Amino acid sequence: MSAANYLSLPPSDALRWFKVLAVFRFAAAQGQHPGFDLPPDRLPLHVDPPDEPRTILIVDDQPLLREAVGEYLAMQGYEVKLADSGCEAMQLIEDGLLPDLVLCDVMLPDIDGGSLVREARLMLPDLKMLFISGYPPETVAARIGDEEFLQKPFRLDVLARRVRSLMSRDCMQ
Repeated sequence: MSAANYLSLPPSDALRWFKVLAVFRFAAAQGQHPGFDLPPDRLPLHVDPPDEPRTILIVDDQPLLREAVGEYLAMQGYEVKLADSGCEAMQLIEDGLLPDLVLCDVMLPDIDGGSLVREARLMLPDLKMLFISGYPPETVAARIGDEEFLQKPFRLDVLARRVRSLMSRDCMQ
């Protein structure tokens, strides 16, 4: 998902468009028609693109969540790459992907998020991570230590603020 493929709108309109897009994609994933068509000449939107392109790698085994969060972050101006497993994420990094942030589910089908971050940081020592999980924080802490964590379900605006905060820490160092 490339931020370059998006048009700009004010944040309230962009969030409204995202909700329409989410309903459309959810219905399509269920094999149903949502009851409306997207205008062929309108693409999704982004808000306040960053000064320099930033890349986020999203690693989650839930396709709808992975794609919806990816779409929303692309609307925020980020370059987004998606992986459905820890192995796929590591392959992307080994192939030269240099993400500014990895947004990762704690429990993946092939490896837990804590193990993934340890492996990834062997190649990218300063890699920023934001873990997400539906498990309670006390359960997750044993797997990820003191890494950044966001409890599922989360609001997309809360996610966007956390991502911006982590990215801005990078600029201050």
